Amino acid sequence: MALSNHFRILLFMTIFSLLLVAPYARRTGTGPCPSGSQTATDSTTCTINCFRADPVCGVNGVTYSCGCPEAACNHVTVAYRGACRNNGRSGAF
Repeated sequence: MALSNHFRILLFMTIFSLLLVAPYARRTGTGPCPSGSQTATDSTTCTINCFRADPVCGVNGVTYSCGCPEAACNHVTVAYRGACRNNGRSGAF
């Protein structure tokens, strides 16, 4: 019976740990955007469905309101999340 209780505790701790880590498992890049979201092939074929604003600041000082996908379509690396703090310019929306 004691082994059963230890097993239950171990099982609970394992599941609890996985639930804590799961939200962070998809983000593997080191920058502000998830890996793979900053690769665009041709900006003329990029289609962005922007349902809510998620601004990011590009290294060029331009704010991209639709976030990482919009910056990627413009072949710009994201410097940080949020609107640019410099001159208020913004990318196409």
